[in-house]
Amino acid sequence: MDVILLAKDGLMVPAEIPEMLPTNIVQTLTNIGLPVDYIREKAREMGLQLMVLFGSYATGDFDDDSDLDLAFDPGPDNPVTEEQVRNALQDRTGVYVHPLPLPNTSPAVRAEVALTGICLFESKPGTWEKYCIRALSEWEKLRPAYERQIKDEWDKDTIPHDEIEKYLKS
Repeated sequence: MDVILLAKDGLMVPAEIPEMLPTNIVQTLTNIGLPVDYIREKAREMGLQLMVLFGSYATGDFDDDSDLDLAFDPGPDNPVTEEQVRNALQDRTGVYVHPLPLPNTSPAVRAEVALTGICLFESKPGTWEKYCIRALSEWEKLRPAYERQIKDEWDKDTIPHDEIEKYLKS
């Protein structure tokens, strides 16, 4: 794929083509006041590695009470918080923005983002793909513990921490 360059502030930068995203997603985000280009600009300004739309807006299952779920990866040594991401985007829309920092979420949620998310921004090509591979590999290793948890009728909101700790130490 050829890289398209655009002149921006006297610099040649790669053009991100919103048409590569599903048209309905681009239109929906524009309709709620958060065009994809604006989201990408803010993600770039905050130094994020990834910004991913997931949840009801990604699946098209949203209604007037839905929030906008945006998973993000700030990258190493980047202190960007949920509040900062929300503040950067919230003023432009009447929809509640729910940012989710990927490094702090459970493996099950990271896998859900990888499987159902729509990448709106990646700091460099391949970042999203690498994230998906890592998240799904991690989930496959931990899935038996989650399945045992459900089978044993544990509280479904409880994470089998001992299994996760074993995995993280391995």
